[in-house]
Amino acid sequence: MAGQGSLKTRLLARLYASRLYDIWLNGPVPKGLAVSPAEPWPGDPAAADRLFHGRWRFGGEEIATRDLPWAAGVGGGPAWTETLHEFGWLRHFTANGGDTARRHARALVAGWLGHYPRWQALTWRPDILARRLIAWFHAAPFLVEGADAAFVKGFHAALLRQARHLSNTIEQTPPGAARLAAAVGWVYACLCLTDRAGLMPRAVDRLDIEISRQILPDGGHVSRCPTTLLDVMALLVGLRAALIGANQTPPRGVIEAIDRIAPMLRMLRHADGALGLFHGGTEGDPNLVNAVLLRAEAHGRPLDQAPYSGFERGSAKKSVLLVDVGPPPDPASTGGRPHAGLLACEFSVGRDRLLVNCGETLRTDGVWAGALAATAAHTTLVLDDHHALDLNHPETWPERPRVERQETEGATWIAAEHDGYRSRYGLKHRRRLFLNHDGDDLRGEDSLIGNAMAGAADRDVNLRFHLHPSVSASLTQGGDEVLLRTSSGDGWRFRASGRHLGLEDSVYFGDGIEPRHTLQILVTDRIGPEGAVVKWALTQVRQDGAD
Repeated sequence: MAGQGSLKTRLLARLYASRLYDIWLNGPVPKGLAVSPAEPWPGDPAAADRLFHGRWRFGGEEIATRDLPWAAGVGGGPAWTETLHEFGWLRHFTANGGDTARRHARALVAGWLGHYPRWQALTWRPDILARRLIAWFHAAPFLVEGADAAFVKGFHAALLRQARHLSNTIEQTPPGAARLAAAVGWVYACLCLTDRAGLMPRAVDRLDIEISRQILPDGGHVSRCPTTLLDVMALLVGLRAALIGANQTPPRGVIEAIDRIAPMLRMLRHADGALGLFHGGTEGDPNLVNAVLLRAEAHGRPLDQAPYSGFERGSAKKSVLLVDVGPPPDPASTGGRPHAGLLACEFSVGRDRLLVNCGETLRTDGVWAGALAATAAHTTLVLDDHHALDLNHPETWPERPRVERQETEGATWIAAEHDGYRSRYGLKHRRRLFLNHDGDDLRGEDSLIGNAMAGAADRDVNLRFHLHPSVSASLTQGGDEVLLRTSSGDGWRFRASGRHLGLEDSVYFGDGIEPRHTLQILVTDRIGPEGAVVKWALTQVRQDGAD
């Protein structure tokens, strides 16, 4: 099957690169747009100034150049290149305003038109192309104001050609959020281009198919990645605004998806307004999260349980506990990279994050790309330094973890177990968590239960608690406690059973760009004939020194 897919890809590439296909993409050039939707998201004039001076900072890289970024020899990694060609950064120029910003933005678009007039595998990839069309539709009035006839004609011709290619290639887009972005882009094209209006029903039907495939009943995304969920929400909210602005009724599927996603997105936020780090996600910009939720106009409160998406949330006063109680997403249907962080948790109090997962890097190369997907890069239990599952063989992954939850007088109990270690060691990992009603006492019990197979006994069990870089930590002289201090000055005390308690180095990719040094609490124990049990507690230290 893989060989057939590869052959089809090669044949399609030859077709798209052919002169005949290039001619087919042409059509009567529209003299204007049927609709010019307003930019839904705020731009940053400071970012426009940085771009104006040739500092292109995308995907964890900054490329400085005096030339336009399309010039030969200018380029970065995959994330940098994709973001560049998506043109979402145009909104910074429109936010800056003024004739200088307009002329420079127009020169950047004209430069792109000159370098990429015909199909290329990356720059015309459907999801990238769709996002570029959306950005150009939003910026069109800004770009064409005062422009000469040649630019206007070339710009409109490019919109038409790319829209025609997009309509042909949505099904060839990798599954997951990329395909949904392509479907959204096609609806935008049918809305904005004068000759595409008759295709709107087909475009809406195609988008509805992707929404039904990807948005789960509880509002989560099949990728189980909070950052991806935010991106999908932004696309749908922007599309709804464009349709309403054109006096058209948004599709029911779009409206219902937005209403479902909003409570789920709120569930996955910490009190600092940014997102939890699960399955390749980053914190994200809390201002953007706020903007998306504000424009969504969906006011459902954060979910406590998301059984389809596989998350649990405990909250008490200023404290937030997020727990991953779902299976990893299947990369074949989501297009993402799975993380082996079964039963991983994060914990924050107010604007302070205490327990975190290590996150993800936007760079697809380098040493971190695979390491951050490991079980050890998450706040959870690791048995014998092995992943809780084989990331390369989804067919061997365990079933969905079992979950139980109770709430009494403001306190929350969450219990879950997974059998990712059963095939290798004959053991299940059970995690029990308790958050008290004041949010200042988090307790846990991590157990390996079952009959250990021969060779499993006496192997190491490591409980890893990754700390946010803003948290300072020190081991007491007796070595039986770890004292924590947050950036707000609050004190916390960590205690645990087990054979050894210590501190080790760790790393944090909260923004997906720069690795930040941090620490992790490591609790080590050994497997006995019937497994192992480690109890632990994280409690706030009051001003009088009491817990």
